[in-house]
Amino acid sequence: TVSINSITGWRFSSQIYDLDISGRNPWTYILAANNDSHQFSQEFQMNADLGAFGSLVAGVYYFDERNDSVITDRLRIKSYAAFGELKVPVFAGLSAILGGRVTRDKKDLTVVHFINGAANPAFNTQALIARGIEMDPKITKFTPKAGLEYQATDDILLYATFTQGFKGEGWQARVNNPAQFLNAAAETVNSYEIGFKSTFAERFRLNGSAFIADYKDLVNTISGPG
Repeated sequence: TVSINSITGWRFSSQIYDLDISGRNPWTYILAANNDSHQFSQEFQMNADLGAFGSLVAGVYYFDERNDSVITDRLRIKSYAAFGELKVPVFAGLSAILGGRVTRDKKDLTVVHFINGAANPAFNTQALIARGIEMDPKITKFTPKAGLEYQATDDILLYATFTQGFKGEGWQARVNNPAQFLNAAAETVNSYEIGFKSTFAERFRLNGSAFIADYKDLVNTISGPG
């Protein structure tokens, strides 16, 4: 048997606020934010029961975002993906899981920096490109998944999985000095998990898991003097 699902998402948000990031009284540094964000996503997913050969989940995904703010004139993000996961019986109670996802991310950032209401000619898209900043990064990435599931009894499932994920390239952009505006590499995470799922007396559930997430090129934001 085969079933096909369509999942559509649309989101709009608007934010207006003044943020004090100095931690002083009176405020010495105020970050003004006026953001409008539009997001649209569409996913088509196929679920197939392959009988003695197991089961298959496959699909395609599209994401589009436009973000306008007083800090960045416009950020445009487009993401395309195709994915699949196959579960194959190995022997009684044990199944192998093999999957993967191919993602294509494209981002485009236009910057206009203001000081006291006036545009700063030393801090805009053209000036950043001249400094070697990539304003329209693109990346294509394959991320795999593999695992084992063991149905120990009708009520107890044991599993172990490896999954890789990633977040596309970006920028260190919340700065006043254009020399501090930097490209941020794509983040990658390798996740290892073991766990169990159980049901008791047909009404109680007890699940547990342990996992390790190993990040590469992790990007965090901190505020400091200077």
